[in-house]
Amino acid sequence: MQIIGKKGDEIILPGKGSDSEIGENFILYDKNGRGIIVQLVEINYAFNFSQELDRDITYKPLPSRGRCLRYKILMEVRKKNKNIKLSDWTGWIPDEISEIMKVKLQWLLENIRGKLKYPVYLGNTVQGEKIFFDAYHFQGITLIIGKKGSGKSHLSKLILKELIKKGCRIIVFDINDEYTSLSYVGEKPFERIIHLTPGANLKFSLEYVGMNVLYDVLTGPLRLPEISAIAFRNIWSNLERKSYLRITELFKAVNSENNPYVREALYKRLHQIIETGIFDDNEGSEPVILQQLINVIGNGGALIINLKKIGQIARIITVQTILSKLQSMLEKGEPPIWLLAEEAHFYISKTSLEDIVSRIRHIGLYQIYVTNSPQFLPEMIIRQADNLFLFKLVDRRDIDYLSPAANLDGETLNYIVKSLPFRRCLVTGELTRDYPLILEVSATKIFESGESRLFLK
Repeated sequence: MQIIGKKGDEIILPGKGSDSEIGENFILYDKNGRGIIVQLVEINYAFNFSQELDRDITYKPLPSRGRCLRYKILMEVRKKNKNIKLSDWTGWIPDEISEIMKVKLQWLLENIRGKLKYPVYLGNTVQGEKIFFDAYHFQGITLIIGKKGSGKSHLSKLILKELIKKGCRIIVFDINDEYTSLSYVGEKPFERIIHLTPGANLKFSLEYVGMNVLYDVLTGPLRLPEISAIAFRNIWSNLERKSYLRITELFKAVNSENNPYVREALYKRLHQIIETGIFDDNEGSEPVILQQLINVIGNGGALIINLKKIGQIARIITVQTILSKLQSMLEKGEPPIWLLAEEAHFYISKTSLEDIVSRIRHIGLYQIYVTNSPQFLPEMIIRQADNLFLFKLVDRRDIDYLSPAANLDGETLNYIVKSLPFRRCLVTGELTRDYPLILEVSATKIFESGESRLFLK
């Protein structure tokens, strides 16, 4: 078989009679046993390739009818007797293809990655072959991205389950109440799953939350004027120095403020904060201490923070308090912790996200971000992502934005991602040593929640 055409690191072959699927991998050998490993990225009609190939090297006229297959060249290979040696692609391509061999992905991954330390099963290849990943490589930043209903939340729960089994401690910010039934997998219960709802069984004292978190909320979403913000800091410092940091004392101090405009601005906004119900500093009450909860899941488990049924101010205070306490704990030597955040841009500011990535990540806060709106994630997260699970997307701008995380050009990524069916995703990064593969996510039923509520079923 001759190559029809080449464009950069892509080649085009005739596709007549082929039953191959997007994402499958092949070795194309010449007669001397030298070859290239390629991945199918597009199936199209021959005439659609004509215009772009006219500008490139053409080895054979395009067929007048039928299909052509576009492949991405990923590696080079040499075969000697029964031994196969893989190496980086040097730019070489065979003059003529004497043998086409479909590659078993698990074999390919074993040769690329070596032996797995902490194997986890998340799904199969498009041919039904089981794929195992190494949980070791989730110790970084992982992105799970795709349009609504593509299967990304199901995958995040599979990963959560597998990490818990390995003894990892995870905090989940659950914006859509998708993890409520995370208690059982089949007949086996998770022993260390703690469900927390701010304002119900998750409340803090003023002292525990601290001035900086409340100051950021007052001057950020609540838009407290600068002169009132300065007055707030002075009031807080005085109460802290006298050990009077109580809600009632805080309001007494505000009501004693001489400037009526400052007094009214502070009272109005502090009232909004207290009305969230997430503060409880009455004598005899026991507000939550994050370290105590982390200790409960010390051998593996999850804290599920349900953010769905609370207001935006309560969300921000809850999340910022947890993040600030996590940073403090990790700086003091606490073992690493995972953070799984669904649609993080709804409750974590861009500045805070960049801070998590640039600083807190390096002291042991590993992160998993799940979203259908990748452009809301800061570019820093995209460029520093260690792993990417990319489900179907239709917006070309989203696809181009994710190109640095995928280590693929936008054009190739566009071919692959737009053709992915439900529960299939592109995986690349440390988990695959940057070799892009298509994963058919396991359909194992984990939890009942996560689907949208319907009246007509």
